[in-house]
Amino acid sequence: MALIALGRYGAADEVLLPAARLTGSVPGRLRPGTDQRYVSLARSALGSSARQRGRYERAAELDAAALAAAGSDLEARADALVGLTADAIGAGDRGLAECRWAALAEVAGTSWRTAVRCGWVAAELSLLSDLPENAADAAYRAVRCAEMAQARRHLAKSLLFYGVSVREVARRQAVAPLFRSAAVILRRAERLAAAVEAFPVWGVACRLRQETLKEVVVTGEAVAQNTYTTIAS
Repeated sequence: MALIALGRYGAADEVLLPAARLTGSVPGRLRPGTDQRYVSLARSALGSSARQRGRYERAAELDAAALAAAGSDLEARADALVGLTADAIGAGDRGLAECRWAALAEVAGTSWRTAVRCGWVAAELSLLSDLPENAADAAYRAVRCAEMAQARRHLAKSLLFYGVSVREVARRQAVAPLFRSAAVILRRAERLAAAVEAFPVWGVACRLRQETLKEVVVTGEAVAQNTYTTIAS
């Protein structure tokens, strides 16, 4: 997971593949009866690695395999379902994403980490459904949960989702101050991601902040023009 956070996907895959293919016990490393949990988590991590490279079909295969290996382990099931929901969102399949989200909701409260990741996919699904206000609410909950857990990497990514969601609200309402708020949130995500070397998050946050700042200018000019037209008429 650390390698994935750094954007070193190939190296992460090399580490994960042996665990993902595990069929028996590993003496001295895993307790009896826990093998399948780690198989499932390794497959989910491989799915995340594929998904972050835009390989949604491959990610869905890995996440489905993770779910099959999870058994009754709630955290492993949640990881797999988060992945499957995100895969459907990435592929633009809203109906499938909603079905998987419904299944995920049943195991969403297993840990702070699951709660944060559920916030991410809830925000993504809301954006896909053209509900930016709902997305902002979900992303903010993820931010608060990550802050309470003092999980800096998760907080950086949560802030990224929050900033994007606020920007979409600003686009709908054409309100320049909201664009500025989104830019401030994305700047915080950018700085925190740099501090923890979460380079993929850092890169996206940098790009989106610059785009958002441009929209502040455009929106401000449009509002000024509308005001002038109203007064002149």
